[in-house]
Amino acid sequence: MTPVSARQNLLALSMFEQIQVEIPGARRWVGGALVAMALHLGAGAASAQDKTGAAILAYDQAEKLMSEGKVGEACTKYEESQRLDAQLGTLLHLADCLEKNGKPASAWARFREAAELAEKRGDPRQGLASGHARALEPKLSKLQIDVPAGMEPAALHVERDKVAIESSLWGVAVPTDPGSYVITASAPGRRPWSSRVEVRADGSTTAVRIPELENDTGASTAASGVSSPAPAAPEPVTAEPSGGGVPWLAVGALAVGVGGVAVGTIFGLQSQSRRDESEPYCDGNTCWDQRGKTLRDDAISAGNISTIGFVVGGVGLAAGTVLWFTSRPSTSSNSAGFSPRIGLGPGMLRAEQSW
Repeated sequence: MTPVSARQNLLALSMFEQIQVEIPGARRWVGGALVAMALHLGAGAASAQDKTGAAILAYDQAEKLMSEGKVGEACTKYEESQRLDAQLGTLLHLADCLEKNGKPASAWARFREAAELAEKRGDPRQGLASGHARALEPKLSKLQIDVPAGMEPAALHVERDKVAIESSLWGVAVPTDPGSYVITASAPGRRPWSSRVEVRADGSTTAVRIPELENDTGASTAASGVSSPAPAAPEPVTAEPSGGGVPWLAVGALAVGVGGVAVGTIFGLQSQSRRDESEPYCDGNTCWDQRGKTLRDDAISAGNISTIGFVVGGVGLAAGTVLWFTSRPSTSSNSAGFSPRIGLGPGMLRAEQSW
């Protein structure tokens, strides 16, 4: 598809910016919404390119930090690059960085992940990743959290440094990076429990046993029959008049829709006109004269804008119709009638109301 020329773009933006909706007491412009909806058609590809560029930049920064001996900061940058654009090479560098930073359990998990990914892709780096993972296994320290035997898993919540530990991992020696951790346990009607543990960097297993949680006396007071003071009755709240409940959001969406259709129609007619003017200089899709080529390019550009206008218009009209019938309040026979009018004038879309 031929890119829209700068001249056509300026003309389209100028028309969009002139579309407005007038509401009593306030003027709300909807041209920006039209432009945003049109530009959204190409936002996906641009967003992907931005993420890839940011991932490359983070990776380069990680490499530089590694060369400077700033291993901890480099690992953070590798993680950021992998989050933005997951790559097997970045994952391997991250695992190596974590191992150098004294986090063997995290490095082991990343090497295992890289090995599985390489196996799926048939990548020869599977052997490298698997070898590093096997070499780390004897060095892994582990943390085992044991819970009371009579405690129902659904009633108990266990965390390690504010990260929930699934019940399937209770009583299991899990590879854990050396360091200090806070283990907490809580349950409805019981007093919470916490304890700090130290996981040593010697490949040993540190076991933590959560005791039977004590009953919470504060929670049992209500069940014991002791009455508590009745809460004060809330003061009555007087509802402010809604001004008729006019669904302005629906009016705005309809205005956007009408504006999009208008733009699509105008540029559609312009496209057809330019194509007709190019006929004397072209034979089918082949033009032998510069004037014919220019007219044909203008026709294609106007056609592109027309397509975008109709897409935006269709979305706006559909959304406005749904919002109008779902958000408009019902009126009684003695209430004032609301009669919206939407009109298209030269360079302006006006929405009015009558009561």
